[in-house]
Amino acid sequence: FIHSLIFNTCLYLFLKRYSSRQFSVLLVLYVSLIYFYFSFEVQREILSISIFLINIKNLEEKKWTKFYILAIISFLFHISAIVIFFLPLFGKIKFSRKLVIITLLSSLLLFFVKDNIFDLFRIFLFLESMQSKGEAYSQVSFSLIGFLAYYFVRVILFLPMALFLLTRKSEQIIRNNWFYSAFLVISVFSQFLVGFERFLNYLFVLYFVIIVDFIYTDYIYIKSKLIKLTIMMSLLGSIFFVIQYKLFTKNDFGQHYYSIFFPYNTIFDYQVNEERESYHNNSQ
Repeated sequence: FIHSLIFNTCLYLFLKRYSSRQFSVLLVLYVSLIYFYFSFEVQREILSISIFLINIKNLEEKKWTKFYILAIISFLFHISAIVIFFLPLFGKIKFSRKLVIITLLSSLLLFFVKDNIFDLFRIFLFLESMQSKGEAYSQVSFSLIGFLAYYFVRVILFLPMALFLLTRKSEQIIRNNWFYSAFLVISVFSQFLVGFERFLNYLFVLYFVIIVDFIYTDYIYIKSKLIKLTIMMSLLGSIFFVIQYKLFTKNDFGQHYYSIFFPYNTIFDYQVNEERESYHNNSQ
């Protein structure tokens, strides 16, 4: 109850501050399964994320003492919160077409040195638990086809809406410049070191707020049908490939990913879901 209260209270306060379409954002959170993922699967990490949602205000207002105090609290819950300490740096990197081009070209160069990328970040892994996690993630790699597919859904699908807002010089870009730069760069690095994918968990809720705000305030005024279709398909694909695609996957033992969430059983009517237990045990 306490865990659920913390998460949902922080989510409510965040949506109340950052969105006038709270129920639309909640709908996207439900449809994308992010709400279930945060509520049922990454329960320790979501405490870090919940505090960060409140902390975004300090980031935007540059109240650094409050920001880093809450960042430390987030980190004490989960080591993935280390990314929060670097987010202010992205506020210094202006999101622009130049940044997009440089980042995309750099990602091509990184592909040829991907086996050494982990060594670049080893200096930041000052805890033994961080080092062991980093070592484990460094052993995971994509095939060429897997790399291209993942690159497309994580990096390319993000760009149509972002570049359109940049062209319109949207207030959204100015207010959340740090987000666009951070999401792009972290998404690129997650192709080479899959542990970076966990860092995106801290950005997804704001990302969905931005998507909903875009649909209500900008999308309806796009005159070109081709641009409209391209952006909408990219947004739907981006949402789908956060969690939803896993509904169609099984682990090596034939258990379905969706068994983690469905069917839902309350603690007041305790039942053992054999597939869920097996999926969880085989994921350790």
